[in-house]
Amino acid sequence: FGGDSEHSFDEWVFVGLPLDEASRPGSPPRRVGLLDLVRDHSIRIANIPNHPAFRGFPAVHPRMTSFLGVPIRRHGRAVGNLYLANKRGRPEFTVADEQAVERLAARAGTAIETARLYQAERLERAWLAAVIDQMPEGVVLTNATGTTLENRSMQAFARHDTPVRYDLRLPNGLPVAQGD
Repeated sequence: FGGDSEHSFDEWVFVGLPLDEASRPGSPPRRVGLLDLVRDHSIRIANIPNHPAFRGFPAVHPRMTSFLGVPIRRHGRAVGNLYLANKRGRPEFTVADEQAVERLAARAGTAIETARLYQAERLERAWLAAVIDQMPEGVVLTNATGTTLENRSMQAFARHDTPVRYDLRLPNGLPVAQGD
């Protein structure tokens, strides 16, 4: 995910390699050479070292020959890439392989976007809770199921023996009718 020509990828996961190869020291790859070509479209290569965009492998890199790279996009925006190398039992990836991985990438794009939206919502809720908690007025929020949330000021009022007068309002600002 992410990454540009100057920085390593944010996330990089090796799958299908022996543990000693996947855990070799070295930094994650950068978006250069063949990895940069995947930014705009899928690419299949039968022999990586023969491709003009190939820039070589680091000394600790596992041996790779065939390559399939597919961008993960959501709403026309790149959100990551899938890279596959060395198809087992076959010399190279096929058109059918490419189509299957493109379908997977489309689903992954939806999952990534959904996760980002949930994260953004959590941040917005945390910000709103912090604002309400810092208000000098006592605030009690109640949802349709009866779950309540009180800010610090309300909790401080509740610790005193002095009766508290409530001004109950609906989300639209209208007062709650007696008995509701």
